[in-house]
Amino acid sequence: MKKKIIFKIVLLLIPIIFFLTFELLLRFFNYGDDFPLFTPMKSNTEKETFYFKINKDVSKRYFRNLSVSFALDTFLKEKPDSTCRIFIQGGSTALGFPYNDSGSFPRLLLAWLEMSFPNQHFEIINTSMTAVNSYTLLDISDEIIQQKPDIVLIYAGHNEYYGALGVGSTYKFANHPVVVHFIVRLRKFRIYQLLQNIILPIRSNNTSTEEKPLMQIMAKEQHIAKDSKIYQAGIQQFYYNLDRLLAKYKKHDIPVFIGNLVSNEKDQNPFVTKQPDKNLKNYYDQLKNSSSVNKLALLDSMIVFDSTYANLYFEAAQMYYKIG
Repeated sequence: MKKKIIFKIVLLLIPIIFFLTFELLLRFFNYGDDFPLFTPMKSNTEKETFYFKINKDVSKRYFRNLSVSFALDTFLKEKPDSTCRIFIQGGSTALGFPYNDSGSFPRLLLAWLEMSFPNQHFEIINTSMTAVNSYTLLDISDEIIQQKPDIVLIYAGHNEYYGALGVGSTYKFANHPVVVHFIVRLRKFRIYQLLQNIILPIRSNNTSTEEKPLMQIMAKEQHIAKDSKIYQAGIQQFYYNLDRLLAKYKKHDIPVFIGNLVSNEKDQNPFVTKQPDKNLKNYYDQLKNSSSVNKLALLDSMIVFDSTYANLYFEAAQMYYKIG
């Protein structure tokens, strides 16, 4: 009986020992990368490097074959006692899009702080990246904590569906945060990277991809209806990641500021809207010759008739705006 148990244990241990040995060999021969968030800043004049910078390859944790934008901030390896160190987390808006780095809100915040508190030294390190969401924010938080931040400022939420690993993204593994986080951790193993490079070789973007905006490439599920299953999955993902992110910072007594998202909807047509129902044709015929007040009444009736037609809401809102 004991021999059978020992035999079963050995059988279970053989694949574990094999993969562990293989992983160690790959690391010994420097195959793959850990993709750290920060890397030492190389200097041609100094033997020792005193600064960190954002690692340009950190995005490979989340994207196989896409290059994303990130800030070029540098900061001291050893934080001076007199320095207030602030980390920014977010996506392309926090990075500064559509302005360049000098027009981003972290740069404006630094200028305001320096004018308001001339006797205090500030460091603002922007860890924001294009097309990422709360999965990335949570994944890099431990590395931010290691750098002893005094404050963390979060401005994120735009990319929860179409950002990397989001429920509506082309770059996703699953719709449950626990599974996604597990696979993100697996990506740091050299065996996983080897298999990924064999099965899904990194290819340069083709011409059609280069002509499209990054978020358009990322969008897979382009029709996400309010209160649908995928809609709820996106909300669950955001709460799950944000709860754990804030708990980590609270554990280390790091104050966190979360910005309310700003969205300009006044002049923006809906990105996606379905074709109007055939039964709405009569309403449209009446709209052409109606006054503004009657048009609003008709639009409201049309919305009741078919509440999934996004352009109806936009047209009604434009008319309400015109009449004050």
